Amino acid sequence: MSGSAPKKIYPAVRSDVSAIKNSFDPDYRFERWMTDKKPNIMERVLMFTFFAIDVPVSAVTDTIFLPIDLQKKDKDPNMRLQMHPRSGEH
Repeated sequence: MSGSAPKKIYPAVRSDVSAIKNSFDPDYRFERWMTDKKPNIMERVLMFTFFAIDVPVSAVTDTIFLPIDLQKKDKDPNMRLQMHPRSGEH
């Protein structure tokens, strides 16, 4: 994500949670990794483990960069900050 402003706050945590969800999705394919195969059980376990370990690290780094993300939001009126996916607040 170098050089681009995140569209929502806590982008790294959101990415990790998405990857964890994908590790449980039976129809998920490694489309972004230059292959179109479904991960086997070991790949799914490794994927879940890696991203589960990365969530706290991502939370810390996203929190450190939160003031910068909020400052970019003030400069870019098109940037949405969604605090919680179920709330209507932006």
